[in-house]
Parts: sequence; structure tokens; C-alpha cells
Amino acid sequence: MSEPDPIVTQSQLLLPAPGPAIMQEMKRVWRHNWRALQKGQTATLTIGEWLDVLNRHGWRCAHCGGPFESMDHIRSLRRGGGTVATNVVPSCLRCNSLRDQVETAIEVVVVNRHSFVVKDLYAELVMVNS
Repeated sequence: MSEPDPIVTQSQLLLPAPGPAIMQEMKRVWRHNWRALQKGQTATLTIGEWLDVLNRHGWRCAHCGGPFESMDHIRSLRRGGGTVATNVVPSCLRCNSLRDQVETAIEVVVVNRHSFVVKDLYAELVMVNS
């Protein structure tokens, strides 16, 4: 006698709903991709790629190590950067704002897909804006 075919119910086929943190990040990715498209820039960032970036930085600001609050484009959209995995890092609002204010005054060097800000100049900017 053979065993009956297993019956798979619809509830077994559904994936669990993502938690609120993942939903927030999905919205963030969608918003930033939309902004990039509106500005005529590349917008290929996926939620999986963004979560990889967040995990690589420990869900902390890539610049100061504080709690992350926003997505920062290494090369801004207005300077031709797109919303792609190699051009975004997590940032706190303070660092993101500082970078935006002084974008023309500092040089961001991209090395091995990571952003490095000239530390002495960045430290001075942080101290001035403290």
C-alpha cells in the first residue's frame, strides 16, 4: 500500500509577512528608487541589496557609527549618483545633513564599494556643527 499524496494547504504556501522594520526598509528603498528615476538616474536597488548594506554596517551610521536613520547616497542624485547598492550607505540624520551641506567642500573617495570621508576635515565639520 502506498502512502497518500501529501496535501498542501494554501496557508503553507504563503510566506510569513515581513516585520515592521523590514516593511519600513522596503518603503525606503521604493522611495529612493522613485526619487532617482524622477531625476533621471539609475534606480536598481533591491530590498535584499539594501538589507545586505545594512547588515554590512551593523544597522549603524556608516560615517559616525551612531544609530542609522536614513539612506545616504555616496554620490548624490544631483551629482549623477544613482540608487544602486554600491552608492548607498546607512546614515544618521546629522551625518546625512552635514554631508549635504558641505558636499561641494569635501571629497568622497569610493574604494572597494565603501565611502571614506577625509577624516580630519570631517572631524572639523562635526566639531563646528556640534
